[in-house]
Amino acid sequence: MLKFFVRRPVTTVMFVLFWVVLGFVSFPKMNIERTPSVDMPMVTATFVYPGAAPAEIESQVIKRAEDAISEVSEIKKITSQAFENGGFVMAEFNLGVDVNDKASEVKTKLDALISEFPSDMEQPVVEKLNPLEQPVVDIMITGDNLRDLQEYVDDTLSNQITAIPGVASVDVFGGETRAIRIEMNPELLAARGATVMDVVSALGARNLNVPGGKIEFGSNSSNVRFVGEFSSVDEIANLQLTTVEGQRFKLSDIATVTDAARDLENGARYNGRDVIIASVVKSSDGNAINVSRDLRAQMPKLTSALQSEFPDAQMEIISDTSTAIADETYSTIEGIILGVIFTVLVLLAFTRNWRSTIIAGVVIPASLIAGFFFMDASNFTINALTLLAYSSALGTLVSNAIILIEAALQEMRSGKDPENAAIDGTKKVAVSVLAGVGTNVVVFLPLAFMGGIAGQFMNQFGLTVVYLTLLSLLFSFTLTPMMIAKFLRLTNKKKSKKIQNAKTVRATVVSDKGNPVKKESRLRRWYNYQHTHPWRVVVMAVAALIVSSMLMRFVGNEFAPSTDTNEINITARAPMGATYEKSTEIAKQIEEKLASVDDITAVSVKIGDRGLQNIAVKLTLVDVENRSKSDQEIARDIMPMLSEIPDVEIQVSAGAAISTGSSNADIVMNVYGPDDAKRNAYANQALDLINQIPEVQSAVLAQQKPAMETQFIPDEDKMNSWGINNSYAGMTLRTALYGNDDYKYKENSEEYPIILEFAEPFKSMDMFENVFVNSQRGMVPLSELGEIRTVPATPDIMRIDKNRITEIDINIGKSTMGPVQQKIETAVATMNWEEGYGIDFGGMSEIQDETTTEIGSAFLLAIILTYMLLAAILNSLAHPFTIATSIATSFVGVFILLFLSGASMNVGAMLAFVMLVGLVVNNNILVLEPTVGRIANGEKPYEALWTEMKDKQSMILMTSIAVITGMVPQLWAGDGMKVAMAAVMIGGMFASMVFTFVLTPALFFLVERGREKLKRKK
Repeated sequence: MLKFFVRRPVTTVMFVLFWVVLGFVSFPKMNIERTPSVDMPMVTATFVYPGAAPAEIESQVIKRAEDAISEVSEIKKITSQAFENGGFVMAEFNLGVDVNDKASEVKTKLDALISEFPSDMEQPVVEKLNPLEQPVVDIMITGDNLRDLQEYVDDTLSNQITAIPGVASVDVFGGETRAIRIEMNPELLAARGATVMDVVSALGARNLNVPGGKIEFGSNSSNVRFVGEFSSVDEIANLQLTTVEGQRFKLSDIATVTDAARDLENGARYNGRDVIIASVVKSSDGNAINVSRDLRAQMPKLTSALQSEFPDAQMEIISDTSTAIADETYSTIEGIILGVIFTVLVLLAFTRNWRSTIIAGVVIPASLIAGFFFMDASNFTINALTLLAYSSALGTLVSNAIILIEAALQEMRSGKDPENAAIDGTKKVAVSVLAGVGTNVVVFLPLAFMGGIAGQFMNQFGLTVVYLTLLSLLFSFTLTPMMIAKFLRLTNKKKSKKIQNAKTVRATVVSDKGNPVKKESRLRRWYNYQHTHPWRVVVMAVAALIVSSMLMRFVGNEFAPSTDTNEINITARAPMGATYEKSTEIAKQIEEKLASVDDITAVSVKIGDRGLQNIAVKLTLVDVENRSKSDQEIARDIMPMLSEIPDVEIQVSAGAAISTGSSNADIVMNVYGPDDAKRNAYANQALDLINQIPEVQSAVLAQQKPAMETQFIPDEDKMNSWGINNSYAGMTLRTALYGNDDYKYKENSEEYPIILEFAEPFKSMDMFENVFVNSQRGMVPLSELGEIRTVPATPDIMRIDKNRITEIDINIGKSTMGPVQQKIETAVATMNWEEGYGIDFGGMSEIQDETTTEIGSAFLLAIILTYMLLAAILNSLAHPFTIATSIATSFVGVFILLFLSGASMNVGAMLAFVMLVGLVVNNNILVLEPTVGRIANGEKPYEALWTEMKDKQSMILMTSIAVITGMVPQLWAGDGMKVAMAAVMIGGMFASMVFTFVLTPALFFLVERGREKLKRKK
């Protein structure tokens, strides 16, 4: 087969071009994403119960929903939260389930409970959740009339944007919602002898259409409808009411009726202005870059349509995540291209043969391009992990090309013609190349089939490396030998002499006396020393490993390192019970503080996400290359400034916010235990200890300190004497204070709520005297039916698997997660915990622990499979251990370079450790595989190993240095994950290269002597 491809160059070129063309065609069709698409099987049920306190939400809604949802199979964990006016239940399912089916099952369970939920609670909303999905683009819309603008955005603009391919939905934040407001004067109402419930009844009786049936006349028929709905706001104001005593009055006599807006439940600001923000979310199969490009192309048309309705309106894109995705993607591709160029230059420097450089420069890109076809066929995307796979696979591609070219050159130097040199050289190293490819495949396959969330990330990484490795093998035995035969030539005699002289110079070093000493003789002396004193060499290597490992105590560990994304996120929380106006005032104070900070180009604010007290601020920074401080440094400078704002809890974090559930914090610590008071006491004690840790930037309780709450406690005897039940009295109070919006006003096929409530000046502690309740004995003020108390309100309630917990959200700034978490664990361990109380970690900590466990398992499996493969290739159970020691000794360089580079032990470094297993063994395979064959043919171990060490010296140096130089661009990338991966790869490959010459012979001799002793005993 090898001769077939060497002697049929056109056939070979067409065969290779077939795969390359498929790769070229596939590349433009592939989606570009930041990370692989991860199926996180989570379903949330959101409940809105206006006016309800967290305790009521928990008892009347959350607990019932949890019990129902827990009956659905394959649930891994249930998390829930009850807060003012609503709550949610989030079910996390085992991986592999169909999340659409589970969402349908959850909805079915909740629909069956509708009759058990409070009657005035809104319909539960069940939806799939993926915390990693973030809006692609944020659009800011502003103008003089935010109420009409919000209606336009909801009804028109959102539909126009969702028509763009790849857009799933548009989330609208801010603006005002039109409503017809009826604000009653309770004193005038009481003077007329009526109550708020009388007004509710009158509205319901008047504002309705009733189907009347059908009438027939002759051969025709006509539907009959009773049309009584309000057709104008004036009709509502002129609504006639009649009291029990027969007194008649208009609604406008006791209330002000206006065409206005709902009380604001959320808001948005941008650079100090009240605005509307529309967040564009892409579909699961959408391409973020394409969505952004198409949306930008449509922006002039969308803006023109908007301004035709609202001439004063403005619209612009204020955030675009696709820009960062594109920059990261193109930066990584640039690094890969530079890596290929560097490796080719290394080959040129060693061989001094420009033809060999051309061959490598063709074969390596051919494999890389063809790989896109298999990625596309597997429904992979171009993302950080698949591009990381391309960077890591570069080492294998380079090694195969260099080994084959150098083997052919050696054959040519012995006098063979190019064709025979290509065939014979390839045959000589075929087993070594196959073994190297085999080790890479068995190393990366476990990554492709990892479990958990981490497995979904690693699947594309592992299989992409396997695809590229197998393509490299395919082209190594087809394209490379053909190009060697047809293109590679030794230099002419004149050049050959110069090159030989150059090699002689490069093969020497200067001794202490200034005399040249050949490397071979120095290498031979060290080789002889290993033969004579192998145990000394082994002890020195073990000592180097132990000493270098001590550096790891200075290397942090985390799941994913922070990257400067030109973005800072601030979370502020006003005191519980804060109004929209109070939260807006705090937002303005934050904006004023930030006005003095350099390098901020925009400040966007969202108010009221899950409670009016919550304020989310996103800062956009100037590009990193145009500022002197990192995002982490700016975030650290901002924190003390914002802490000066009174009665506000502030958290500042650099980088894009990623939610892992209920929190965006770097570390989430849950305190559990049965008693609320004790658990909260433990949580507060732990919080004090955590805030004393220097690396902690901020730590707060997720549940705020409760505000004060006014409660009406009905007197049962008095209620019974008046013939009033709690339900009726409670609804009367709720309507007066919170309002009733059961009825709608229709206009131009749109519905707007009619809100009936007391006017704002009458909503005070005195209002209980003005809230009258109807009874069989007449009207009675609510104040005479019970007791009014002011007590601390119930804080937000958080639950995991049906048990209450207290959550502490911790941000650590530029520190790495692992060491900080260890310090937290040490600090809280000093507390005197009662049995049944303790802590656990969630959020990114939980994901990091799972990922570390999964990658650790894959690493061990890779070592076992590598040993099995080597044992089969070498037909020996002992010598695979000789080769496997190169894995351990490579860690010497890894530990040193991780320390020197300042990189953390993150997921990029973990992956690089697995890669090393497949790469560092290749050097030893090159030497030991033919050595074992020589010994089997009767050579002595000493001579057999020396011959191969001498012959393979240049191959080992070239492949190792080429892999190292190929990774150098990633070491300069500035991305923490790439830097960590490059540090591990460069350090590991350098150490492997060195220890191949200074340790492998010693181990080999020890194994051979052990075998000889066993033979003699037998």
